[in-house]
Amino acid sequence: MQAISDHLERRSRVNEEQEMDPKLLKVMHLHQNEAIAGWMPKREDFVYEWDNEAEDVIAEMEITDEDCDKDKEVKQRVLEIYNSKLDERKKRKEFVVNRNLLDLKAQEQTDKKRPRDEKELRDKMRPFSRFHTPQDHEEMMKGVLEERTTRQVQSCSNRSIEEENGGRKSPPFAFAC
Repeated sequence: MQAISDHLERRSRVNEEQEMDPKLLKVMHLHQNEAIAGWMPKREDFVYEWDNEAEDVIAEMEITDEDCDKDKEVKQRVLEIYNSKLDERKKRKEFVVNRNLLDLKAQEQTDKKRPRDEKELRDKMRPFSRFHTPQDHEEMMKGVLEERTTRQVQSCSNRSIEEENGGRKSPPFAFAC
């Protein structure tokens, strides 16, 4: 019995330690009705940005006249790195906004209308969308889907020809006279 009570006591202490911070719960509650958690439509910004800790590096940094040239160079380089992170953050935000990826309900409705194999193909091709405009990517997807359909039709056609020939494969481009 002592072992069980010890176990329950340890478990209650662990649960107390793992309780959520009330401030965090309030922030999460504010964003639960949005299409994507963390997107603030009135500010047109995310609560949590890409590389959210980028500011931590420069928060305490000071550039003074007493700094030697090497210190100034290092601090200048740190600022350049920070600016590149801001540029990447901006680029990623524009990518999400421009492709209307914030409207999850519309995305889900569109996906429900697609056949399963098309959804899988689109998921596999999604990483390439960053290299195209949304229109170019959609045009590429239509071409890939059309090519896949053509290959499936050719495969079925070849199988039916083989069945007519008694299982023998006919040479490519053989014409019957």
